Amino acid sequence: MTSGEAPARAIRSFHRDAEGHWFARLECGHHQHTRHDPPWINRPWVEQSLGRIAMLGTPLPCRKCADGAEPDPTPHPLP
Repeated sequence: MTSGEAPARAIRSFHRDAEGHWFARLECGHHQHTRHDPPWINRPWVEQSLGRIAMLGTPLPCRKCADGAEPDPTPHPLP
């Protein structure tokens, strides 16, 4: 697989980073930010818990898998 081909990986859970932005933990163990930042990124579903729940299992392209990266560390809950 070349780095131009990002394989689809299912969303397993959501967490916030230290800055409060949402990211998805994918089935491959990689994390991907899922920001709602219109007009560039339109993901209003990420701002509501029911929207995030509805997206569990949905595939997202994983650039880290395409690049052969190791899984990201498991996130820890923020205080």
